[in-house]
Amino acid sequence: MIKLKLMLLKNYFNYKNSIYHMMLCIMLAPLVQASSVNDSIKKNEPKTPKHYIKPCLYISWYGIPDRKIVPRIDSLPMNGRYYQFTQRNIGLNAPLYTTTWLNSDSSKIKSFQLITTVNSTKERIESSFLNEPRVFRRTSIALKGIYSDGGKNSYFFAVAPFSSFDQYTSARAGSRLATVFIYNRTVNEKFSYRLGFMRTFVFGKKLALPIIGFRYGRLDGVNFNMQLLRNMSLNIPMGKHFYYSLFTKPIGSAYSFKNDFNTGFLNKGTTVELRRWELLTGMTLTYRANSNFSMFLSSGFSRGYVAFAESSKKIAIRRDSYQEYKLSQGGFLNIGLNFYFGKSKQINGNYSMYDVLDLNSTYGNDDNNINIGNTQIPAQNKAMQVKNLQYNDVKDLMSETDIY
Repeated sequence: MIKLKLMLLKNYFNYKNSIYHMMLCIMLAPLVQASSVNDSIKKNEPKTPKHYIKPCLYISWYGIPDRKIVPRIDSLPMNGRYYQFTQRNIGLNAPLYTTTWLNSDSSKIKSFQLITTVNSTKERIESSFLNEPRVFRRTSIALKGIYSDGGKNSYFFAVAPFSSFDQYTSARAGSRLATVFIYNRTVNEKFSYRLGFMRTFVFGKKLALPIIGFRYGRLDGVNFNMQLLRNMSLNIPMGKHFYYSLFTKPIGSAYSFKNDFNTGFLNKGTTVELRRWELLTGMTLTYRANSNFSMFLSSGFSRGYVAFAESSKKIAIRRDSYQEYKLSQGGFLNIGLNFYFGKSKQINGNYSMYDVLDLNSTYGNDDNNINIGNTQIPAQNKAMQVKNLQYNDVKDLMSETDIY
């Protein structure tokens, strides 16, 4: 674990000096500025927030140390096979358009939100199958839409096209598309359920899978959240600034690259597809300093599979051209930073909108199961818990500073 921490710190300082990511931040700056602009009818009137969701710039690092890999088929050679993986990720989740309107009897405020996520990931894979470490870059621009009827129902969709390429074959970048559609029913403040569908590569290959999930407990308090085939977590707040989570979730992706002199495969000029996925089980400690910054530290154990497949239109796939290996169980380390900008519309006590924020943070960020966290959901205000208290009756008495 100490070796892994030193490795991630070294990668972090290399990451700060990366011209590629500096250019990305420069390109994203106008979008952050535009997304945090507030409405103003007149110059002298108070400015009111435009969106429910704040623009969020998120940065994370993930890695596992050297792992032994064992073939799933006994006939495959052992030969001291090993595998190592590190990932550096930077992205921006920002609202593009928010509109609200009253229903026919003016009893509910309906809303529609259009959100974008621009994401860049740099992944380094070192394996006995490769003569030297391979570096892959993944770039995606996701578009997410969330509709809430102002009551108990909300609908979420995300379309996330992305491309991946390595340092040698950027001209052969593979383009893929991930999609998500979810119906969410907020039964009450302590219970909600979800039904949906996703087209994902998180298990190392393209799969169409259902989403069936539920949450028990308040999102601003202790809650158990299970979204089958996506994640499962027990979340426990500790005061206004910290919360603790126990979780399990899959991560992974698929890559295609040219078989050249830097790989251990024999047939030069063919295409090699690399598939990887891991099942993470661990704990996360999140610190929410204020409304503009949060960070997390996550660690635990992972296990999974990695597969290498060689194919060509001219050369038949041999028995040993597809090799799938099981990763031995080992530790992982994940560190993340979130920076929020501007102000947002008040949502204190609006439990349906809490579920909307949870949908936004959980799904649609590059299809890599990256969760930017629910740190925008207000900390539970026990002094305001009065039976049958209506949010619209007290919203003018609340301010963003009441959260912290």
